[in-house]
Amino acid sequence: MALCIGGCGATVFFPTVKCTNCTARDMKGGLRTAVVPPKAVAQTLAAGALPGGAVLELKCRGKGQMAWADVADTSTLFILKGSEVEFKADSTGGSPALRTQIQYTSAQWAGTLPGGAAGGATKRHTFTTNSAAKGSPWTLTLTFGGQTVTVNLVVYTLNVVSRPRDPFAGRSQTDLGVDERVELEFTTTPVGVTAAEAGGLLWRPAGVGGVAARDTTGLLQNATTHTGPPANDGKADYIAPYQTHGVGQQIQPSREVTLQLSVVGGPSAGRGPEQKYRVHKPQAHMTRVPGSQLHHLIDAGTDVPSAGFTGRIYFAPKTVSFRTLRFRENAGVIEDTLAGDENGTVHTPTDLSDPTVGVIGSGNSATGCLMNGDDNVHSAGDEFQIVSSGSPTTKVGHKKWPIQWEYTYAALDPTHPDGVPALAWTPTWLNVWILMQLAHHIFTQYQNGRSTIFKGHVGCEECVKPIEVLMGAPHHWP
Repeated sequence: MALCIGGCGATVFFPTVKCTNCTARDMKGGLRTAVVPPKAVAQTLAAGALPGGAVLELKCRGKGQMAWADVADTSTLFILKGSEVEFKADSTGGSPALRTQIQYTSAQWAGTLPGGAAGGATKRHTFTTNSAAKGSPWTLTLTFGGQTVTVNLVVYTLNVVSRPRDPFAGRSQTDLGVDERVELEFTTTPVGVTAAEAGGLLWRPAGVGGVAARDTTGLLQNATTHTGPPANDGKADYIAPYQTHGVGQQIQPSREVTLQLSVVGGPSAGRGPEQKYRVHKPQAHMTRVPGSQLHHLIDAGTDVPSAGFTGRIYFAPKTVSFRTLRFRENAGVIEDTLAGDENGTVHTPTDLSDPTVGVIGSGNSATGCLMNGDDNVHSAGDEFQIVSSGSPTTKVGHKKWPIQWEYTYAALDPTHPDGVPALAWTPTWLNVWILMQLAHHIFTQYQNGRSTIFKGHVGCEECVKPIEVLMGAPHHWP
């Protein structure tokens, strides 16, 4: 036995022969030497370097934001004062193998931004100081891998501009009447930052969701078209809620509404100033028309115990406006303890066939809004209950009449954004009547025929005090 002379190491029977495998190999081309490829040498990237062809980039995001936004070199970034913004060093291009070795921790941050100098892959900054002017921004510079990126930073404050459409002297700027209209805009410090530069500015109800509704938060509309939602231009028409309570809830004198001017995009997205309003339902009171004649009835020569006056209805609070509303008196059942012929009679609601009846005028900080039209308030008693030489203070009976005082509001009309009725325009009243309060018409007769009358809500300091009319007064019964 011997080894194959072909060099394969196989065992053959004779020392001078090749095995069958080697013989077959040699017939195909002979013995060849295997070539082992050289082992690749790993590429390395020096610390603080970028791969060839790579471009340094700057990214940012606001507090709570997940995605990073690219910031172009020498671009201007508008940041709302108080925003917390995180900046990050990054790059594009170059060898994919080398990109995995980039170590941004040696990046350097500098510039004119107060507290801007730092080192590291990221930089977090809370902006507490406004820029001196829109044209004089702060700068933030990122240096790494022999490259530099600079961003201009305009730090600004948003200032709310709120203009009620009924700007009467002495009115409140933060209290509104139900359904009152307000123009909303903004200014900035420093001056001149536009809504587009800020990333878009949108008026919305404050809080999660921010959905406006005419009955709760009030309605926000486009300031140009006066219909549809506001644009991202920082302007809006605001229509205060038409009631101060929810469906099925107890009537409340007022409710608070908070609106927000919110940045739409960029690192300050979701932030912005709030505007709070206290929205009031109307509270009506009746006064006597100054100098008007008192009412007394002489019927076919018979002097009847009676009393009355010409009244006017005003609406409070006096520092807000209710000029987009319409008023009416609704039902009420009379209690008659005199002759009793009116006992149980139901009050007839106000006749509104005349489009001017019940319309409420503009605000007046001295008197409150005035309802259009005077009210003849009077009642007649029972002459058969007059007692000869009777007491002027002993009551013989009364007529009491609780009356529901209500208001309604109109459908929105983009051609009349102030919502004020005019000679050339009558609103489409929705006739959804909302209870304001109970008024009381109270007539009282005494033994000697002396009578008193009152109309208003009990305990009201503004309402007319009970008016006295004596027997023998001149006849005046409008």
